[in-house]
Amino acid sequence: MAVVLSFIIIFLLRLFVGVIVWASILGLIVVLSGLGVIFLYNRGALSSYLSYTGSLSIPTLTSSSYYNYYGYAIFGVVWILLLWLVWCWGRIRLAILKAAVGFITRVPQTIFFPVLMSVLIVGFWSFALVVIVYLMGSTSYDAVSSDVFSSIGNYSDQKLIY
Repeated sequence: MAVVLSFIIIFLLRLFVGVIVWASILGLIVVLSGLGVIFLYNRGALSSYLSYTGSLSIPTLTSSSYYNYYGYAIFGVVWILLLWLVWCWGRIRLAILKAAVGFITRVPQTIFFPVLMSVLIVGFWSFALVVIVYLMGSTSYDAVSSDVFSSIGNYSDQKLIY
């Protein structure tokens, strides 16, 4: 089942690799812009927009005189990224197409990654279950007549603490 799912995931990844790449690039720009807004807001550079930004719940930082510089520097980086994005638009699209087509043929072992992870996860949880059963089985329990379940007799038992 893991191999079949990995084929499906690789097929879907090949179909949506363009969306993933463009969303990642635009997400980076949005996150950096948000960070720049936070710095400028905390220094007071956005005080004229206070009626608009008051409902956004922008986090407040400790006071620093350098926040204006940080905010403007981040917006400078955002503008450089936007210019680079416009300049390299065609090359990015071509790289996405080449990467989507050539990835499966060059790296076929990615199909076995879900199988390996499934084996490791099952092994980890099997080990954890054995340890939990051993530790819980090594302590003493008291039966309470009014309760359906029994309770642990001594919570200071060293094995139970482990």
